[in-house]
Amino acid sequence: QKIEIYHKWKDENISISQLAKAYRMNLANLDYMLRLIDMHGIEILTTKNQSYSKEFKQRTIEQAILGNKPYLQLSLELGFKSIGMLNNWIREYKKNGYNVIIKQKGRPARDQRKAEISQGTGERDPAAERRK
Repeated sequence: QKIEIYHKWKDENISISQLAKAYRMNLANLDYMLRLIDMHGIEILTTKNQSYSKEFKQRTIEQAILGNKPYLQLSLELGFKSIGMLNNWIREYKKNGYNVIIKQKGRPARDQRKAEISQGTGERDPAAERRK
């Protein structure tokens, strides 16, 4: 569907706002997607989700904060699939005391989940006691 939208925009000169209404998409997200495909080609849609190193994130965030390019332009040049990825990185960077933290993907291991559950708050739930 994204390829179809791109061809309608590029070949048939249908405006982005008309496409956004027809496909019920957010205008900003659609605009970003079309510019991304225009800049990197349709192959950008078939690439898998990428994980980025801590060093890459650090350089990118510094480039965004200290550079003179808008976040949107920098995201497009780097080929981020999402319009908000760089903004999320910067928000997390500031929230974590100006440190880049790589989040662990997936669910915690079974042993870790049991430890988290057993720690609890130490308070008894009267409703749970009655159910027992």
